Amino acid sequence: MNNWEVVSVANEEEAILQIEKLVQQGYQKKIFLY
Repeated sequence: MNNWEVVSVANEEEAILQIEKLVQQGYQKKIFLY
């Protein structure tokens, strides 16, 4: 699963912020939230 980035978030709002930040950095990997 080296094409996945695992991101631990406290809530959905934080998840959205984290995804937006990664997208702005040109992040191409799939993101798995837990």
